[in-house]
Amino acid sequence: MTLKIAKPLDVSLPQECVWYQTFDLPDGSLIRGRWDYRSNVDDYLGRIDYKGKSVLEIGPASGYLTRAMEQRGADVLCVDTSLEHVWDVAPRLDRDVDKYIEERRATIPKLWKGWWLTKRIFNGSARMSYSGAASIAELPPNQTFDVALIGSVLQHFENPFVILSHVARRCRTIVVTEQYFPRLDLPGRSLVEFIPHQRNNDLGSWWLLGASAVEQMMGTLNFKKSSSYFSTFRRWDLKQKDIGEDTFRDVRFFTHVYEHSPRDESRYRQLAEA
Repeated sequence: MTLKIAKPLDVSLPQECVWYQTFDLPDGSLIRGRWDYRSNVDDYLGRIDYKGKSVLEIGPASGYLTRAMEQRGADVLCVDTSLEHVWDVAPRLDRDVDKYIEERRATIPKLWKGWWLTKRIFNGSARMSYSGAASIAELPPNQTFDVALIGSVLQHFENPFVILSHVARRCRTIVVTEQYFPRLDLPGRSLVEFIPHQRNNDLGSWWLLGASAVEQMMGTLNFKKSSSYFSTFRRWDLKQKDIGEDTFRDVRFFTHVYEHSPRDESRYRQLAEA
């Protein structure tokens, strides 16, 4: 099986779209989204060389990062959700889950349109598959990628480790960027925090992952961290039409770059015999 490549959606105006990311357009106009990576996008992308690389991007949203990787010479295949499975929705009994799913189904096509309009405006060549990240497991063993970008989406999967394992079988380099929470990175501990709570309305986010927890997961997949650092990215409140009058907060993220490494057979045998 190969991922089914989507046909372009019919879209011509930014007003037809929902925008997750902020863009400067070639004509000098501005598209405003919640997240703004314009000042330091290379930090989000792992500070690696994308020239000539095949890239698997999980959850591209409006396509800002897709475009940035293409500008740096990458050949990008994006994988996003489908209307049949709009999200890994937390099966809460204290909230109206069916209503949430209906709202997602109404909103997601508008987000998709933003990706297609971005591709057209910037003359991109990236491909899109609306098959969901779990479908990566069904690819043939010989279908591989140089790099995977997993940017701030692990929190949205019911089982983020399973998604990482699917990607790890297909890619030599994996870039993981997630919001950083110091309380989850205590010395000698790998912590994960469950997000849904009676005090909130979260149905589409499951986990806050500590940086150490991600590293531990990747180690079990035979990936070694080659670099890591912290960066801040701007989150706009979008309460004012004029960006100069809007409020924002700068949110701290960690970025890890992992490289595939052969399994330590002697260590494996030692553990197996223990």
